[in-house]
Amino acid sequence: MPSTTQQRKSLDGRSDLMGGWKPNFLPGFSRDAAVEVRLRAATDPRLTVASAVRMLDDPHDRVRHAAARQPQLPAGVLLQLLRDPDTAQAAARHPALPVAVMERMLQ
Repeated sequence: MPSTTQQRKSLDGRSDLMGGWKPNFLPGFSRDAAVEVRLRAATDPRLTVASAVRMLDDPHDRVRHAAARQPQLPAGVLLQLLRDPDTAQAAARHPALPVAVMERMLQ
């Protein structure tokens, strides 16, 4: 198995960043030092719920917003995101937002 450093080196210059990697590498990519690698991990549909939730606290807003759009986020997490001005818009547009919450938002 390649080390994280080897993985990162092999990603340099690739436009698809993670296209050929197996899903078990995603947790490592979601913690990578490079913002672009974390951003790609945050948009990957294979990302685990735990990684997506952790990425909601990423220091870069693009990564946080991408993680907030992950389809597998639990409803309780979406409700928390609605209360945060930084992620409220992404949470309000999330397809998994419970209908009852949507209806309350319209009132």
